[in-house]
Amino acid sequence: MRRALADAGVAEFPPAQAALQIGQAKARLLPPTDYRALRDSDQMRAIAAAWERYERYLAQSDALEFDDLIGRAVMLLGAPDLGGLYRGRWQAVLIDEYQDTNPAQYEWVKRLVEEHRNLSVVADNDQAIYRFRGAEVQNVLEFEPDFADPRVIRARRCRR
Repeated sequence: MRRALADAGVAEFPPAQAALQIGQAKARLLPPTDYRALRDSDQMRAIAAAWERYERYLAQSDALEFDDLIGRAVMLLGAPDLGGLYRGRWQAVLIDEYQDTNPAQYEWVKRLVEEHRNLSVVADNDQAIYRFRGAEVQNVLEFEPDFADPRVIRARRCRR
């Protein structure tokens, strides 16, 4: 990341902060070119350019980041030949801590279960703690409209 920032002319920008911003964009399945179009300052556009360089460095090293794993899985499930193969591999999917999913993870799950629609999630929107990583509690709040005819079982709160 340091090298990519230096190559883009923003060597003074903290690499960890650039990586966080890039990770948040990847969590929304934004490619570098779309990210660049959304930025409104020269420095942010330079970070977008650094991201493009960083992606080239990763490719040259045959490397992926964690956020890339989800994005690539979404792409695979969208491919006509591979998507059906993987969607047919599991008859049921269970996700715990669903309130901590980000948009990329949501899209991955949606594609994975689109044929059998056999999805169980455990979530508590009062415990959403990973917003800094791109998690969106909206995934829980919109679960019922997004997944047709779900059976929702709500746990009662214990009172002492």
